[in-house]
Amino acid sequence: GLPLDYNSFIEKIPYLKTFLESDYIGDNVLAKLIIERVATDETLQNQETYDEIEVNLDDTWRSSLTNNAHWSAYFLNLQHIIEECWNAGTLIGPSRGSGGGFILLYILGITQINPLREKTKLFHWRFLNPERASVLDIDTDIEGGRRQQVLNHLRNVYGSDRVSNVATFGTEKSKSAILTAARGLGIDVDIAQYLASMVEADRGIQRSLKQTMYGDAENGISQNKQFYHEMTENYPELWEVAHKIEGLVCGTGIHAGGVIFVDEPFVNSTALMRAPDGTICTQFDLHDCEDASLIKMDLLSVEAMDKMHICLDLLCDYGYVERKPTLR
Repeated sequence: GLPLDYNSFIEKIPYLKTFLESDYIGDNVLAKLIIERVATDETLQNQETYDEIEVNLDDTWRSSLTNNAHWSAYFLNLQHIIEECWNAGTLIGPSRGSGGGFILLYILGITQINPLREKTKLFHWRFLNPERASVLDIDTDIEGGRRQQVLNHLRNVYGSDRVSNVATFGTEKSKSAILTAARGLGIDVDIAQYLASMVEADRGIQRSLKQTMYGDAENGISQNKQFYHEMTENYPELWEVAHKIEGLVCGTGIHAGGVIFVDEPFVNSTALMRAPDGTICTQFDLHDCEDASLIKMDLLSVEAMDKMHICLDLLCDYGYVERKPTLR
């Protein structure tokens, strides 16, 4: 069978055997990368870490079956994408959200936080729950000022027909539906603003026109009697138009962080278009892209990363920090 050193790791982390003996090459590669990293990093050579890796591998295997997808391939692709982001010359944030609790991501160099060394307990199941059929989502912070540079680099590496931004579609919310309808009907803008001001918001989310007009007992929202009176007595034609255009798409944009990578032409699964500034992006929003089997990755622009990079450069220039061969 297996080389001797692999066996010694299988004794400590039995689930490695399942991955090494899998018919799928991505599973084999993942297991070998874990062994190589643990063998070269003393901070990972302890029982607590072995147990955590075992749990992560079990989650990954069972979730792959639930979702009928090889999550090992997702991790390996992501590892390569992160590597190329570093190569593009940007700093990368240590971790964000639930990914920080999954030690496999740290071992692969996708995140830079070992969850077992944190004072606050981080939970692996927040990132990957085998019972739940859903697409994994890892958010990565990059420098805002180098975002275009990173995307250009990724297009050079993977091919310009293999990397795309994701479209977003803005819809008419309840307040803007009133303003838009009033504009079309020639109703004075002050009156429209006054009527729109009656639409309340709960935790930042606007109530719908229907909820404002009639109330919503299920969600504990009572009818706005003043709004009802104005709309039925004074502006019935405004109500007629506004509640019909509420929810309609009224503009397109580019998703702040979403980038999609493919291994076959995009047009096999989605249509592409150019944004006003010439950026190539999908014609589907991210939910429709996921329904069409595409997985998006979030590369989020964070201004603080730019400042940290400038600070590092200055420390190097003034001789406080030694410049290393790579940013990483």
